[in-house]
Amino acid sequence: MSNYQNEVGRSREDRGSDPSRRPPAADSSSASDPLFRNILVIGDGGWGTALAILLHRQGCRVTLWSAFPEYAEEVRRTRENRKFLPGVTLPEAIAVTGDVGSAGPVDLTFSVVPTVYLRATLERLKDEMPNAPVVSCTKGIENETLLRPSEILGEIIRPSMLAVMSGPCHAEEAARGLPASYVVASHDASFAEGIQKLLTSERFRVYTNPDYAGVELGGALKNVIAIASGTCAGLGLGEGARAALITRGLAEMLRLGVAMGAKAETFAGLTGM
Repeated sequence: MSNYQNEVGRSREDRGSDPSRRPPAADSSSASDPLFRNILVIGDGGWGTALAILLHRQGCRVTLWSAFPEYAEEVRRTRENRKFLPGVTLPEAIAVTGDVGSAGPVDLTFSVVPTVYLRATLERLKDEMPNAPVVSCTKGIENETLLRPSEILGEIIRPSMLAVMSGPCHAEEAARGLPASYVVASHDASFAEGIQKLLTSERFRVYTNPDYAGVELGGALKNVIAIASGTCAGLGLGEGARAALITRGLAEMLRLGVAMGAKAETFAGLTGM
């Protein structure tokens, strides 16, 4: 039975009410999946680097691309991304480069470029990008156009298949093997399930969700509320004010998300609450 289910309401599933709704059990099958063996990660920030490490652990051949060739050489030589993921050793098998063409055959591309730099980066690389499906892991909304990252990718790169991934995961924790969860959405259910299978392990659990817009918007909008919550704490306004801000912030996220085409229940899941 398909695992392509809405990830909202997983507390019931985790109590064993419906085994068909669970992510696939972690086993060695993801590492031998012939569909996605050669992976290109665009963006050497903290999450891009952590994602490269996660994919390497799953048995993939991974190339990590940096916008700055000199820094790519430093990371390749030292096996550490000191700017964005200090203290984490990069496995020797992960290639680090400033040249997309050096990645060789690519089965799948992960785009992990910050929103503010995404358009310029894609314009720079559009003639070199491999003809492969793309997973967008960028959180945010473009200031000038109000487009989501996947919409910018669709406009410039036009990949054959596109998915979005988001969730409450810290790069340094995932890279060190601490437990974390993410959610992936695509208009192609089988593609989303393929990404789920590729990444799911004993410590990194991936859910699927058919709400493409909601998954992407939740990841962007909740960061605004998180910053406001931190400001509230820094000003010493008290836990009551902070709780009210988070609660009303979630209500505003939900209303805006629905107005932009998302489903309300998605904001009670991993990319919202």
